[in-house]
Amino acid sequence: MKKYLLLLVLIAVVAGCTTQQDVRVGNNGIVINKFSADPTEVNDNQQVDFLLEMENIGGVRADKVTTKIEGITIKAAPSDAEKKYTWTGTIPAACSANSLNPPNPIDRTPGGLLFCIISLRPSTLPEGSVTPFSVDARVTYNYYSSQVVLLRALNTDENKILRSRGEDVTNPIIVTQDDFSPIKVSIVSGAVPLLIDPTTDDRTFSYRLEVRNVGDGWPISAGELGRVWGTIEVTGPGVSAPSADKAICDTTDMVLRSDGTAPVLCAFKVGVDQWKAGPRSDSILFKIDLDYEYFIKKTATVIVRGTQRANLQTCGAYARDVGWASPLCEKDGNNACVGKSQRTVAVSDCVVCCNT
Repeated sequence: MKKYLLLLVLIAVVAGCTTQQDVRVGNNGIVINKFSADPTEVNDNQQVDFLLEMENIGGVRADKVTTKIEGITIKAAPSDAEKKYTWTGTIPAACSANSLNPPNPIDRTPGGLLFCIISLRPSTLPEGSVTPFSVDARVTYNYYSSQVVLLRALNTDENKILRSRGEDVTNPIIVTQDDFSPIKVSIVSGAVPLLIDPTTDDRTFSYRLEVRNVGDGWPISAGELGRVWGTIEVTGPGVSAPSADKAICDTTDMVLRSDGTAPVLCAFKVGVDQWKAGPRSDSILFKIDLDYEYFIKKTATVIVRGTQRANLQTCGAYARDVGWASPLCEKDGNNACVGKSQRTVAVSDCVVCCNT
């Protein structure tokens, strides 16, 4: 009996250990865990099942998740003529979702998963041909990035005290909030830390921020490749826009370049009145909210062997169809070719017809 109870305890312990799982989180938003073809080598009259699995490993919910197949043309019911270049089949509704929730590392809940099978039949190919097809699964979704960046600011009195102690400003830029997402923003140039002289007039400071793609895919908002929408707000003691008709940060043209980055200029005025009361240090807060469509791809390769026998004519039949008279071929010494069953193509003379 004791051995039996001990066995039950061991089973329970092992079961408890095996149910623990690592929760994947990262800056990719949705990732394609698997996209594969089964089988990977087929005849052109056989079905191929593409297995697609995706997961949201980012920090926010992914909305309007859709799947497309690229690299080949697919159609539900192509005509005989279209079958020469079109694969037959459709993408099932299971390959799309209204939303996929993000993972929760605290309670060890993984992000939303989506799994589907796309069944397709290859285009028809000539008998004996072997063609590798690279088939891409393209997953597009709506995503959101949120960051809060603190820039240390101090007046000249505070800076004088630090220097007298031989100290520097530690951590002049602190990222206090950063969702896991494929689009990030960072401060790349400007006064760091921000030093304010309260004995002077109000002054305007300029900073260049950089929107960067850190994921494996690419944004494509409203059909424009690289387009990112959003706002960047700057707040802090004495901070205001340089003029009433101008925003602090110009986010109207956030389109990523070929290197995956887009510059954003932020310019703001600092009123010195709030920095006059003796030594003072504080923070300028950059609140960044971006939204965009994003897509990722994964490729599966299928080798297709052709089985379609061509409907070939004899050289003699071909000559008659195009209006050639046999004496014309015989005139060139090709009478030995007339009537032989050899491959033909659309050619302009009997010599090529017979020798093809």
